[in-house]
Amino acid sequence: LGRIAACLLLQKKHEELAALTKEVEKFDPKPASFYFAMGERLEERRYYDEAEKCFQKAAELRPHVPDALNSLGQLYMRMGLEQEGRVTLEKAFRADPFNVRTKNLLKVLHHLEKYQTLKTEHFELRYDPQNDAALAHYMAPYLETIYADLAEQFNYRPKGPILIEIFTTHQMFSGRIVALPDLHTIGACTGRMFAMASPNSRDLGKPFNWGRVLRHEMVHIFNLEQTHYLVPHWLTEGLAVNNEGFPRPAEWNQLLRERILSGKLMNLDNIELGFIRPRSPEEWNLAYCQSQLYVHYIKDKYGAAALGEMLAAYGDGLGTAAVVQRVCKVDKETFEKGYRAYLDEVIKPFLRGRPAEKKRTLAELKAAYEKDNDLNAGAELALLYLKRDRIQARKIAEDVLAHKRNQPKALYVLARLERLAGNVQRERTLLEEALNKDDPDPLILSALGKIYYDARELDKATQLFELGRNVEPFEPNWLKELARVYALKEDKDKLIDVLKELAPTAPDDLELRLRLARLLLQSGDAAEAEKYARQVMEINVRSKEGQELLLKTLEMQKKDAEADKLRQLFREK
Repeated sequence: LGRIAACLLLQKKHEELAALTKEVEKFDPKPASFYFAMGERLEERRYYDEAEKCFQKAAELRPHVPDALNSLGQLYMRMGLEQEGRVTLEKAFRADPFNVRTKNLLKVLHHLEKYQTLKTEHFELRYDPQNDAALAHYMAPYLETIYADLAEQFNYRPKGPILIEIFTTHQMFSGRIVALPDLHTIGACTGRMFAMASPNSRDLGKPFNWGRVLRHEMVHIFNLEQTHYLVPHWLTEGLAVNNEGFPRPAEWNQLLRERILSGKLMNLDNIELGFIRPRSPEEWNLAYCQSQLYVHYIKDKYGAAALGEMLAAYGDGLGTAAVVQRVCKVDKETFEKGYRAYLDEVIKPFLRGRPAEKKRTLAELKAAYEKDNDLNAGAELALLYLKRDRIQARKIAEDVLAHKRNQPKALYVLARLERLAGNVQRERTLLEEALNKDDPDPLILSALGKIYYDARELDKATQLFELGRNVEPFEPNWLKELARVYALKEDKDKLIDVLKELAPTAPDDLELRLRLARLLLQSGDAAEAEKYARQVMEINVRSKEGQELLLKTLEMQKKDAEADKLRQLFREK
């Protein structure tokens, strides 16, 4: 009945809700479990204010039952009300000392006691002064810049101050967000605050681009509050990814190619499940990818103002079909058809060269090869067997080549087997035999290009890697190989161009940006070098080389006041 009550509230059926509540109270004058169940479902749908009332009511009716207090304390933490959360959680823990989430949140609050708070016009930034002082003070003005940009973009200003917490360990960050360890992300917004693991965290393998995280999570702060937490995942995640400032990852484009080919795309009816209950990491990535493309489609087709109008419509409590009708003036079916056609256009640049190949399972490949005599399927099968049964891989590859000379994947399999046997020259011969420059196979281009690179035949290597870049424009590995070649050739201009193209595909790559900043400074382009030195700071503020490069770029541009300010920050923190 509590779940039904939540459904009635979500549908704004207030009279039916009142009648149901009255009915419940007839047979249970203290229906704490009714309000608790209702509160759980409302919290799940981010109706935080209504969920708070339900938990409070349940705790008031049955004060000796700690479930509602546990949930209420956790809700306060999610809302950024840490003082209220501490009082409620301590009370709940005394009643139920075996609740793991409550205990973990109290540990997090105890951990936060040693943190300092840096206040700005719109933020309260909490950090460990022993670990993240430089980061926090560098981050503070950056946050205000993001706030100003988003306030203009969304024509909205959240109530302040906005709480941000930077945790010295990923485990504590995870405990703050879900009250359990091992949350598989590095930053998260819970509605009225967001937390992130420090790039200097002791339990993270390497630093990450914290600027990107801030830009993403701040969008959620704006969107959730301005829509009363009613914005769907797809819209706020699409807007957030857009604001990160980086292109779609290569794996997203590859995934999009495959799903367009198979017809297994998401739509507005099921995309939310890709975030809430994804069946695989691939499905989770597809939800993000398609959400970003929904935002691009709306902006291109209906204008940038349509996005703000959609947020307002969701804030009014409308469902997606009604939102689309109000803002776009078409029904949802027409909207979806337009979006599907838009995806076909988006993917065209990534279809030049070799067409996308449909992925087939081992069983499907065996059936196609053995029953239908599909030689291309046989070559794919031999490639799969290369990692599990080399004898079978050789047998199938040789059979394919007996019927179809120069089949590239079959020759690739034999070439890899020769390499494993130490016959490098024979490997090269087989790969050169497999190379078809008019219709090149990426496997052949990569393997043969690396052989030419190792042999210092750099012009040949460059030619093959450039071919690969044309065949797979979404794949950054070709740029990485070209960077190696141009570095060895000491062609600084081409190396800079390739690294500039590579940098947006690797947001967390510190060394790449240090290298670019150095090269640009050597070329006398201080303004462009500053851009990449600042990107270094967005990954690791404590990088001494990054600090020196940034200061040098500012000095070369006569930005002495800014350089002095940063020099003092780096020295003191």
